[in-house]
Formats: sequence, structure tokens, C-alpha cells
Amino acid sequence: IDNILISEGSAPPPPPPGVDTVSIYNIQFTTNTNGNSNYDGSQVYTGGIVTAVRNDSSFYISSGSGAWSGIYVYSYDYLLSEGDSVIMDAEVAEYYDLTELKNVSNLQVISSGNIPIVNNCNTAAANSEEFEGCLVKVTNATCNNDNPGFGEWIVNDGSGDVSVDDLIYAHTPTLNTSYNVTGVTTFSYGAYKLLPRSAADVNEFVSIEELINNEFIFK
Repeated sequence: IDNILISEGSAPPPPPPGVDTVSIYNIQFTTNTNGNSNYDGSQVYTGGIVTAVRNDSSFYISSGSGAWSGIYVYSYDYLLSEGDSVIMDAEVAEYYDLTELKNVSNLQVISSGNIPIVNNCNTAAANSEEFEGCLVKVTNATCNNDNPGFGEWIVNDGSGDVSVDDLIYAHTPTLNTSYNVTGVTTFSYGAYKLLPRSAADVNEFVSIEELINNEFIFK
């Protein structure tokens, strides 16, 4: 390496007067039986790393890892990319039981090219309020229904079913085949759904069972 250039990114602006700085975790975390955010209807100043972008330019962000670390941002006004670190003013809202940020303003991209954290989950956890809006990965999950309708398919790793939806990327699965699936979790029409972002997010699961005579035996 001949030389290294280190560039300092711009500092995030301070929150506007009268608006609280609230983490995604605190926006999402709830003990309410209906799953509603404690900040429902509040204006907040928050931010995170863009984990997925829909075709309509609305997007998902996350901050940190684990449960309650991601959220959907309902806004068509910004052209963002996965890995952008953003800060914004927004209103917390419940839309048919999906916690989201809307009426976004003063969005600023702090840096780009960041690598979003992927949360490794079983399929039961991916199908839960705690991981709504989060970027998750389920592993060795078998497709037990390849066409329940509406472009969806269902996988289960033994812990419970979760639907995979084609809202961002459409994949044609094979029944009784095991998959690793990465995607953001959303809630619509009364169910949690996993949204892969591209072909790279859906892979057939392959386990190395034996090594015989220097040859791998796959199952």
C-alpha cells in the first residue's frame, strides 16, 4: 500500500428545536399488546443505515443489531442506496399495524457505502413484531408452500412458518427445497413477510456431510 487517504464525513446536524432525538430501538420497542409504538403520532429526529430500497423509493433503515433495530420509512422524495447513513425528521405512525416513519423532512446523507448488519434469525423470530423492519437472514428453511398466492412462498426451519414476498425481488422457489433467505421484514395484510432485495438474498442451502477421499459429498 503506497498511501492511504482518510476523509472525514460531514457531521450530522443538531435536532430541530422542540423535536426529540429518538433511536430506532426506542421507536420500535413496545410492550403494547397491539404492537403500537409508544411514539405513535410523535415527531422525532432519528437515523440509521439504509438496508433496503423499494421500487417506489421508500426504504428501510436500521441502527445497531438485534430485535427492534429496524424500521420502514414511507417517503418517495429521496433517491437513496443501500448502505447510506441518513438522519432525518419524521413522524412515527402506525399504518395497519406496521410501525413506520412518514412526513420525512430535512433528510441528510451522512456517509455511503456502509455495510448493514444482518440479524441471523430462525423463521419464528422473523415472523414477529420484534424484528419488524429489520434486515434478517433465515438459514436452512424448507419451502413447504411454493405458491400460496400473491407472489408469496413459505419457508420453515422447524421453528415456524414465515412468508417470503416478491415486493422488492421475485424468486421462483422449488417445493421441499431448503433455502437461506435474507431480507427485511414487513407487516401487511395481517402477516409478517420477508422481503429479499435481490437474487443474492436467496440461495439454496447446501450442507457438507462427509469428506471422503478428498471429495466433498453434498446433501
